[in-house]
Amino acid sequence: IDLTSKLTQDLQDASLSLRMIPIEALFQKVERVVRETAGHLKKRAKFVHHGAETTLDKLVVEGMFDPLIHIARNSVDHGIEPPEDRILAGKSPDGIITIEAENTAAGVSLIFSDDGRGIDGEKVFNKAVSLGLISAEEQLGPGAKLQLIFLQGLSTAEKVTEFSGRGVGMDVVADSVKRMGGRVEIESVIGKGTKIFITLPTNLSIVDALVVKINGAQYAVPNADLSEVIDLREFNIQQVNGGEGSVIDLRGKVVPVEDINAFLDSSAEARVPLAGVPRPGIVVQHHEDWLTLAVESVIGQQQIFVRPMLGHLAPISYYGGSTILSDGEPTIILNLPAMVQQYFTNH
Repeated sequence: IDLTSKLTQDLQDASLSLRMIPIEALFQKVERVVRETAGHLKKRAKFVHHGAETTLDKLVVEGMFDPLIHIARNSVDHGIEPPEDRILAGKSPDGIITIEAENTAAGVSLIFSDDGRGIDGEKVFNKAVSLGLISAEEQLGPGAKLQLIFLQGLSTAEKVTEFSGRGVGMDVVADSVKRMGGRVEIESVIGKGTKIFITLPTNLSIVDALVVKINGAQYAVPNADLSEVIDLREFNIQQVNGGEGSVIDLRGKVVPVEDINAFLDSSAEARVPLAGVPRPGIVVQHHEDWLTLAVESVIGQQQIFVRPMLGHLAPISYYGGSTILSDGEPTIILNLPAMVQQYFTNH
C-alpha cells in the first residue's frame, strides 16, 4: 500500500510539474501596459521586476493577466504623478513601478508597488460611505479603511477616463485573486506610494491540508497557512482587557487566543470556554500578526483538491474554497489569514 501511495504521489507531482511555467511572460505584458499607459497620459514611468523565473500553474498565470493589467493602469493613472509634480515633490521625474515575485510557504507572493502619490484611506472610506457600501458609524483603523478599496463598485477616480472612473474598481482584482484561492491586500503612504500584496497558490488543484473539527463539523485548513499546532492545556491562558480577550506566552511571544467559532458562528452557545477544556490550537502568522485559533479537535492530514467557493457562500471571506475529503464528505476550506486580519482590525 505504501509503495502504491508513493507511486501515485510521484505521478501526481509529475503531472502537476508539467503545468508549471515561469511568470516572465506575465511581467512582459505588464511592462508593455505600463509603457503604453504612461505614453498616453504624458507621464514617465520605469518598470522594474524581480523573480521572473518564479513558476506558477499555467492557469494561475493566465488568470492573473487581467488583474495585473488593471493594477498597472491604475498605478500609472492614479499613482504616478506628472513629471513636473514629481520634481516639485523632490522626486525623480520618472515614476518607478515594480513587481517582485518569490516562493513562500503560502505559495507565490507578488508585490506590486509604485512610488507615486499614494492612496488616502480616509477618502476611500468617505467614498464607500457616500455609495452606501458601509455605515458612517463603522469604526475602522487606517489600514482597514484602505482595504475598502476592494469593495465592489467602489472607484475613487474623480473623472471618467479611458483607464479609470467607469465604476470598475479594485474589486475586479480581489475577485479574480480569490477565485484562484489567493489573497490580496494593500498598503499606501500618501506622497510615498502604494504596495499591493498578492499571495497565490502554486497550483490550482492539490494542496496539503489539516482536517479539523469545529462545532461538530469538519473543515480543511491549508498547511501553508499554519505555523504550528499546539495543545492549549500546556499553556496558561490569561484573560486581558477585562476578560474580553485571552493570550498565551508562546516561547516568549504574547499571542492572542480566540475561539474559531467567533468567526464561523456568532451565536453565544457555539462558543466554548478556552480555559479548562482540552482543546488544540492552530497558530497562524499573517505578516507581523500572530493568532491562535482554538478548534474542537484535529482529525489529521490530507491532500485535498481545491474547488472554488460558489453561490451564496462565495462572498464569505473566511471561506477559501471547498473540497471532498477522503471519506467522501464535502467540506469547506478555511481562510485563516482573513480571520487574523479581521481579529486585529477589531482589536
